[in-house]
Amino acid sequence: MNSNCTITANFSRINYTLTVAKTGQGSTNPAEGNHVYEYNKVVTIIASPAGGWRFDRWTGDVASSSSATTTVTMDSGKTVTAEFSMVPVIVSGGGGGGGGGGIYIQIPEPKPRATPRPTPRPTPTPVPTPTPIVLELSGSTDGSGALTEDLELILDEGTCIVEVTAGTTAQTADGGLLEAIEILPVEDPPSDPGNANVLGLAYDFGPNGAVFDQPITITLEYDPSLIPAGVPEEDLVIAYYDTTTGSWIELECDVDPVTNTITAYVEHFTVFAVMADITPAAFEMSELRIDPNSVDADEVVTVTVDVTNIGALEGTYVAILLIDGVVELHKGVKLAGGASETVNFTVSRGESGSYSIQLGDAAGAFEVLAPVGISWALVGGILAVIVVSGVSGTYLLYRRRLKLLV
Repeated sequence: MNSNCTITANFSRINYTLTVAKTGQGSTNPAEGNHVYEYNKVVTIIASPAGGWRFDRWTGDVASSSSATTTVTMDSGKTVTAEFSMVPVIVSGGGGGGGGGGIYIQIPEPKPRATPRPTPRPTPTPVPTPTPIVLELSGSTDGSGALTEDLELILDEGTCIVEVTAGTTAQTADGGLLEAIEILPVEDPPSDPGNANVLGLAYDFGPNGAVFDQPITITLEYDPSLIPAGVPEEDLVIAYYDTTTGSWIELECDVDPVTNTITAYVEHFTVFAVMADITPAAFEMSELRIDPNSVDADEVVTVTVDVTNIGALEGTYVAILLIDGVVELHKGVKLAGGASETVNFTVSRGESGSYSIQLGDAAGAFEVLAPVGISWALVGGILAVIVVSGVSGTYLLYRRRLKLLV
């Protein structure tokens, strides 16, 4: 050091790259590709499925892999992938054949596949055709075909029970009087719908197309060990197969978890089975509630929203609160299928102005009021009036005393 020196240390902020990808049909925000962010930046990522597709999961280092909207903390280079899959077509409405109302659940047509080359196989041993259980009605009806007594048909020690009350009239599909009820266990029922599983055996009630002028009772037993993980036992249903539409239709049911049975009321015969809905978790939010929406500086504002899981399986939703487009707070909510929960956030701001709030697809705003200034001219005028009033009062009192002395 033989002279003065100036040394400058130069620093630059560390940036990391976020790579966004997808499988299936849908879009992401940020879009697919590479995006550069500052170190420790919390980036909100959103997956939006295309029509006929659904969001399954995020892969990579994300806050919640099961939520379409989640965050990534950029403490290193990250790669995330949004996975989408096709969903079955669901059409609401009543079912054919005279049964109870329900939901038609249709399976999308599979893509054509190449026909495999047949492999010679030995001729299988013929399997005997199962014999249905039959309940004769002819001896228990009057001339009009109405039952004269209550009837009950029990299959396999209670795995399937049919109850028909006295006074019920039964007819075949072509309008003739029904002479017998048949029940046949079905080991290979029609295909499962895409969002539900058939539990155990199905039962073919016959003759197919038979109808009743008032509901009859069917009770089916189920094996609790076959219930898919995440499906509440009380959400099991009995569904019937509509041969016209090729769809399973759910019925209103009563579940008894003690006896492991489900009871439903029907007015026609076809194939019936116990089913479990396995629709993945999906979430809807109510409108934002902001209270109050106008405050003074640093006063607390409460933001409230109701989150509902419209799927059948349990899932976790990460509610991310953005103020003016920047992540402020987030909370995870675990909900069973069909359940709802209220989520609250509290925020405040010290500077006056309007602040936008976004929580998922819901949006709102609150305002911080500017402080009210002091008008010194007004204060001076008030003081002047007070002084003049005081002087005037003193003068009048003085004159009154003079008069008294005179």
